Amino acid sequence: MVIFKQEGFKQAFYTYTRPKMLVTFFLGVSGGFPLTLILSTLFFWLREVEVDRTTIGLLSASTLPFALKFLWAPLLNSAKIPLLYKMFGRRRSWLLVIAIGLVGAIFAIANIDPLENIGLFAAVTVLIGFMGASQDIIIDAYRLEILEDHEIPAGSVVIQFGYRAGYVFAGVGALIFADLWGWQVTYMLMSFVVLFGLVSVFLYGEPTEPETTLMREEERKINQWAEEKGYKKGVRKNLVTGLYLNVIMPFKEFAMRKGWVWILLFLVFLKVGDAIAGVMTTPLIVELGFSKMESAFANKTVGLITMLIGTFLGGMLLNLVGTYRGLMISGIFMMVTNLNFILLYHGGHNIYMLSYVIGFENLATGIGAGVLVAYMSGLCNIGYTASQYALLSALTSAARGTLGISSGALVDSMGWDLFFIFTAVIALPALFILVQLKKSGGISDNLRDHSHD
Repeated sequence: MVIFKQEGFKQAFYTYTRPKMLVTFFLGVSGGFPLTLILSTLFFWLREVEVDRTTIGLLSASTLPFALKFLWAPLLNSAKIPLLYKMFGRRRSWLLVIAIGLVGAIFAIANIDPLENIGLFAAVTVLIGFMGASQDIIIDAYRLEILEDHEIPAGSVVIQFGYRAGYVFAGVGALIFADLWGWQVTYMLMSFVVLFGLVSVFLYGEPTEPETTLMREEERKINQWAEEKGYKKGVRKNLVTGLYLNVIMPFKEFAMRKGWVWILLFLVFLKVGDAIAGVMTTPLIVELGFSKMESAFANKTVGLITMLIGTFLGGMLLNLVGTYRGLMISGIFMMVTNLNFILLYHGGHNIYMLSYVIGFENLATGIGAGVLVAYMSGLCNIGYTASQYALLSALTSAARGTLGISSGALVDSMGWDLFFIFTAVIALPALFILVQLKKSGGISDNLRDHSHD
């Protein structure tokens, strides 16, 4: 069991300056832009060309792959791409293939008119979501495999900074470029952001493939079982043992934790209100008459600064009050921020109000992300990083890809005031679950993993 201890200033500074932290940052840049491209920039484009709110809400289903990525994470964790594996290793070869697919999908959507062919536009949007989610799987596995145990909290902050930089490229950059050159050129330019992470990992190298005592013991057991059942060497035996070790075992190991059910429920409900509201914030901003430049200033300038501050504060919060209280405080902040959008709605076209609301929201999101990413990273067994982190992070995205579909219809039926009140109240169960999680022993005031090695 690993416990992350607070470091001295010199040691902490040294940790942040190591080359692997720079690689982690660039991975965050590549990982942050696909989701922003779908959720923010794409919705701005659609609303600008007067696609209705209900359709935009339905298109949020394109983020569903981020909630389902644990389903194919075992494949990406274990499969070896012929030829490329020998040349680059498991993680880097998959990053290369995914990057090619992601660039191709973004180039494709740049050349589709959403008004003339919304069906094809939606299909390619889902493809971008799938490729972005697949990239996340490899990025998180790579990050956790190159970092030492004591570096994980720092790495969790750095990856968040990288994500925010990716948001800037896909947010500020996209809106500014679209104002100058149109959406087609903008999306083609955005596709090259994937090179930040790809180039950095190829320069840094492939992480050592992990092997733990638990993995060796489970491999011995499944091989013994296969022999007893009459599975000889060959395809059948490899299929059975591979299915158990790469698909079943990561989730079986996680189910050995104290309070594991409460952990999963907490991650599902924590960001449910935030996710539903997030789908509609961009359409609200457009409806209130804010220009691309005004939106870029509030969302990607003020928002970026406050989110970076929040991420830093999230890391400090862990040291000051512990994991349980840190998650509780950040959960309350994220819940309350949705109510601020009621002020924005009634304030009308007011750039100062927009900056305050977006700034406060991003501050809360940064605090929550700083705490949550470190917590989830500590939960992962080093032998099953891809599958377990994919499951945990996917659960935090589940509401956006499912309930987010109905967000446009909810606004149409409730109105903006009741909609944002609803998104605040619906997050309350997460706080009650967190209390139960504490009681069940599934969380402590020390950031730690619960692996059985």
